[in-house]
Amino acid sequence: MNEVMENQKHIESDLFNVSEAFEEWQVTPSLIHQVEEKIDEGDWLALLPLVVSYHYSAQADLIQNIRTKEKRIALVQFLTEHDQYDFWPELDESIRTELTESLDIKDLSNVVKELDVDDAVTLLEDVDDDYEREKIIQNLDRQDQQAVRENFSWPEDSAGRLMHQAFVSMPSYLTVGDAIDWFRMMSEKEEKALPADFFNIYLLDPLHKPIGQVRLSVLLQTKRNVGLQEIKNDDITLIDAETDQEEVAFLFKQKDLISAPVIDKDGRMLGEITVDDVVDVIEEEHEEDFMALGGVHEEDLYAKTIATAKARIRWLFLNMATATIAAFVIKLFDATIESIVILAALMPIVASIGGNAGSQTLTVAVRALATRELGPANAWRFIRKEFIVGFANGIILALLGAALTYLWQQDSGLSIVIATAIIFNMIVAALCGALVPLGLSRLGIDPAIASSVFLTAFTDIMGFFVFLGFATIFLL
Repeated sequence: MNEVMENQKHIESDLFNVSEAFEEWQVTPSLIHQVEEKIDEGDWLALLPLVVSYHYSAQADLIQNIRTKEKRIALVQFLTEHDQYDFWPELDESIRTELTESLDIKDLSNVVKELDVDDAVTLLEDVDDDYEREKIIQNLDRQDQQAVRENFSWPEDSAGRLMHQAFVSMPSYLTVGDAIDWFRMMSEKEEKALPADFFNIYLLDPLHKPIGQVRLSVLLQTKRNVGLQEIKNDDITLIDAETDQEEVAFLFKQKDLISAPVIDKDGRMLGEITVDDVVDVIEEEHEEDFMALGGVHEEDLYAKTIATAKARIRWLFLNMATATIAAFVIKLFDATIESIVILAALMPIVASIGGNAGSQTLTVAVRALATRELGPANAWRFIRKEFIVGFANGIILALLGAALTYLWQQDSGLSIVIATAIIFNMIVAALCGALVPLGLSRLGIDPAIASSVFLTAFTDIMGFFVFLGFATIFLL
């Protein structure tokens, strides 16, 4: 019993330490104020313990929350002077671009030298001037120069741009003992002899094509005299270098991959993608889709005010155009509204219910398309289901709307009109919420970008038209 209680105390202590460490990583308003104050005073000695001991992700958050560009640059220069570089890939794209533009080639070269190749490529993507980018690459050692140029030879957001070129490969005729001895020998050599982290050993044929892989966990549990050929896994997922990173993320999710080899068009292994890179891709794609549904960009939080306004105004113009069409529809029935004034108060109910119902279907459809769970094989089943859901919910809401309208106006005809309009618009909303993203996807247009604008237009226009049309036919 005492032993159990003692273990419980250790567990509670460990949880407290984790919680305490998590809190230490958080960027608070007080910390931001202290850092800005020390920068203003030029008190770099006092600034050192405030920022250097923080996790690099917290350092990135801190930099992004500094209020002026000049102070951000000063803080970044201070961190790099103290060999702090890992925060660079964690920065928001707009902030990272701002900082890279503010550094000269020498300072930027020093930063790039200290980053892993994939992180260096991410940073160099923010350098628009090809000449400056080439000058920075030339300052790297020969091996890294080749790796960076290789990555830039592949399309942006492709597997080739995402991969690490440092991976562990061996011929299949070696034994487990040979592999372990080779690891020990290489670890005694220069720093970059082995990747910092790796999970699989890839077995390659003489043409440098992967024929299997051996997990480290399997290797360490196997006797030294066993051949790698005997413990290799033949079921490996090969990823073409030109595959889009979204497709890569889908493969990792579907097959529960930790890492996967990247090959060229001839099947030769070029590099490796690991799950930590895929997590970043999943987050990036999710943010893009989520932001696009609202007509904004993921860097809006840190972008300049004028740039944000310009980016958003296009969708607001389109929304204004569709709202104008809805206004013309209402104008067609101005005589009806003049005769039955209460219609003006009831119109928003029909349009609002349809818009919200359509947004529910739209959200499910866009997310399912992004995760490849919705496609030609199950599209009609999805549309049929949403039609039934829209119709069923439409009946329930129509009965409620009719009852409330009758209690309010004591008019059975008006109650029937609003009930019919609600059912009709709920069906339209469900169909539009499903068909619009599917149609845009079929046309090669990102459904997250434009779907919500078209959905709002359809539900508003059809809601007003049906409600006022039925009122004109049956109440006048």
